[in-house]
Amino acid sequence: MTAELRLAVERLYEVFSVYPGDINMCVSPLKGTPEEMNGLLFSKPLRDLTNNDLSLFSTSLLYTWGMEPDLKHFLPRILELTGELDCPAFEVEVFFIKFEIAKWLTWPTEEREAITHYLLCLWKNILEEPVPISRDDFFLEYFIPIVKIYPDLPQLLATWEKASSPVATKRLTALIYQEFSWLFKGEMKCFDKQIKPVPELSEWLRSDAVLERFTTAFFTHADDEAYTENLSFVVRTLEYERSKQQP
Repeated sequence: MTAELRLAVERLYEVFSVYPGDINMCVSPLKGTPEEMNGLLFSKPLRDLTNNDLSLFSTSLLYTWGMEPDLKHFLPRILELTGELDCPAFEVEVFFIKFEIAKWLTWPTEEREAITHYLLCLWKNILEEPVPISRDDFFLEYFIPIVKIYPDLPQLLATWEKASSPVATKRLTALIYQEFSWLFKGEMKCFDKQIKPVPELSEWLRSDAVLERFTTAFFTHADDEAYTENLSFVVRTLEYERSKQQP
């Protein structure tokens, strides 16, 4: 986790500290008794809770366990674990849906700003940092959840365009290589089928700057055969999509 993202997490703890935990929060009887289920969550300090401790709660939250104040109490720790890439991709996407359910854009300004800043810092972190993830395409698993709730997509794209790290180009390569059907045809291959195409993203991908980025990377990484094969596919795809827009 970058120092910038760490500071953003600390700001979340500060802002949401006004929401005390409720050991009596509601929980579906199908999961267990409130005493049993809530007792596990409050058996240790908030910052000491692990992903294993929070996994069932974070996916059940607002459905069969807890309400909005409970979401806000646990939010800093869950997002801290997300920033540490210690949460399975499925849980990240399910938890981020809670923001939409809770209508977070109607929350107090201080809370919205803290979350927005965290999301931007998380975006920069997964975009540029060579994080110790076993699969290079892990970025795709965080991409959709962030894009779905972040209120300013052009800012995310501008941040990507300014990112000079080779890692940022690899993230972009993985996105286009695996999801070109969704990006340019609206056919989602591996994410939530309800995800709609994002015209602003597709238009940005057709820009001169993005194509130049891939062309440069192709010659820079000529010794990496697997990567250059993906880059070649991406360049051909973008050139084809650009040609369709020409009169």
